[in-house]
Amino acid sequence: GGPFDFKSSSDFFAYPSFTQPFLWPGKRGLAGAVASAQAEVIGRQYDGLVIQLVAQLQLNFYQLIALQSQRHFMDQDLQRLEEMKEVAKVRYAHNAAAFVDFLNAQVSVGSLYNERFGIDKQIQSAEEQINTLVGHASQTALAVRDAASAPHLPGEPLGELIALAQRTNPRVAADAAQMEAADKGLALAEKAFLPDFALSVGAYTDPALDHPDSTRLYSVGVSVNLPTWGYQKERAGLGQARVQFKAARAGQ
Repeated sequence: GGPFDFKSSSDFFAYPSFTQPFLWPGKRGLAGAVASAQAEVIGRQYDGLVIQLVAQLQLNFYQLIALQSQRHFMDQDLQRLEEMKEVAKVRYAHNAAAFVDFLNAQVSVGSLYNERFGIDKQIQSAEEQINTLVGHASQTALAVRDAASAPHLPGEPLGELIALAQRTNPRVAADAAQMEAADKGLALAEKAFLPDFALSVGAYTDPALDHPDSTRLYSVGVSVNLPTWGYQKERAGLGQARVQFKAARAGQ
């Protein structure tokens, strides 16, 4: 008979069996704590990236505002220098001023044009950096407006600010979570030397019986899963966990 022919004449018998493993007490909880701490590390790293992005964007924003203001005042100075140059030119034409006065005014105008060119390049660079941070093409036209007051720290003593940073800074929190994950991982690696268990329940029939189809027997068993021979795998895992724990502690 085929593999699905369950008649007694087929010489084939299917024995259903169910097995439920049970870890040594404490292993499951430690594994969950390690996974939770690692997830906390990833979350804190994301928070740190967000804070870093916002800080860089604010820095470039206020730099751009300052450069644009400097460019505005430079245009006003350039306009006045152009007027002074024209006055010096007229006075020289009427022999009311020396030619050197006209040359000095012209040199000042040229120098200011060069400085304005440098400011324009800095403004272009700041705009490209902001566009990159917000996910736009670097050459995208950008118009910013300073609608808020200048940024400032909270009016708290420096000691309280340091304590607040130690409690809420994502990098500090990520290091603490990494330390916790390494500590729980080390404890879990130490428990790897302990055996696990499994409970199995099955049903079968005895082919030697006259009516095996109508006679069903049941079995219940407990098995012990011992560590690998010589504990080589467990020792390697424990050594790795100790190194990770030392690395996490050194990173704090």
